[in-house]
Amino acid sequence: MIEIIFSLNNQYFTQKSINIIVNNIWNSPEFNEKVLSDEIIKNLDEYKRNFKRIAIKLKSDCYKQINIHERTKLYPKIESLLKNCVDGKDSLKKLGNDMNIILDAHDLSYNSNILKLAFITDDIPLFNCKNLIETHTKIHDVCNLHEYDF
Repeated sequence: MIEIIFSLNNQYFTQKSINIIVNNIWNSPEFNEKVLSDEIIKNLDEYKRNFKRIAIKLKSDCYKQINIHERTKLYPKIESLLKNCVDGKDSLKKLGNDMNIILDAHDLSYNSNILKLAFITDDIPLFNCKNLIETHTKIHDVCNLHEYDF
């Protein structure tokens, strides 16, 4: 059983998942430590290899389908119009606040051939600014993630 635990102890398994796997094996009526340990380790190693191969393929497929857009322009007028409704202050260097995300989406729609850009969010206060955002940006529709039909 110790061999199995060491086999699992790497970046693919959390301590919780290791405990679950080991407990399930240990409590199994068919478990015979001498016979099954090597087979279990072999199967887990195969699972890890397959999991890594699938993850690499999915990452590669994802990168083939996405286009990276980086905003280089400030939109002080839009920022001023949205400042009472959208959190944050624009900073091209700082990622993540709502104002940056809205201005990035506006810029993407403004500078591309995307005619009807939908902005999907689970941030209810941001969603509540839907009309203001749609009026003053090139974002066509602000959608609530929980109501959006993919």
